[in-house]
Amino acid sequence: MLHSALVPPSAFLYHVTWCRNLPGIARYGLRPGAARCIGSPGYDFHCAQGVFLTEAESVPYWYHKARDFAQHGSDDYLGDGVVPVVLSVVRPSPLIPDDEAPYDHSWLHPGEIGPRQLLVWDGEGWVELKDLDCEHLDVERALEWEDDDNEMDEEELESWDGEPRGWWTFRPDEENPLLPDEAALAEGEE
Repeated sequence: MLHSALVPPSAFLYHVTWCRNLPGIARYGLRPGAARCIGSPGYDFHCAQGVFLTEAESVPYWYHKARDFAQHGSDDYLGDGVVPVVLSVVRPSPLIPDDEAPYDHSWLHPGEIGPRQLLVWDGEGWVELKDLDCEHLDVERALEWEDDDNEMDEEELESWDGEPRGWWTFRPDEENPLLPDEAALAEGEE
């Protein structure tokens, strides 16, 4: 197991991605230039330089960035697979400071990180990515249903199929089990 009492928490770095990327990551690992969920196409050249990693204190920032891009690019977070998830890896070498990132705690690793080196936060603990059935990671727990309380007019009532009306929203951080808390990040594995 990668996370253990023998490895200090500072030895770990983290990567935030969308759940739809997990099957490819489980198969190929993290690779420079692979699909990104944060940033515009103008950022592709920078993405090709390495795999983005961050220290524990910046995980919430990058999680929120991935969530923001999901909210701006999708009306169906579950269907589009754009619910953010957090991966962990023992600090690889070499690391290059990511000068384009807004925090000093962000890094680029110019090589690949194999799937057997990665853990994913499943909402309860760190699980080896290779052991996770990516299609069954319960990402819906990061969301909550918000009912549409608007009154329907007569035309809408006639065409309504009886299905609940509303939309998914992201849970607040303190209620989101897929965003590891400080203790989970500090300890590596609980």
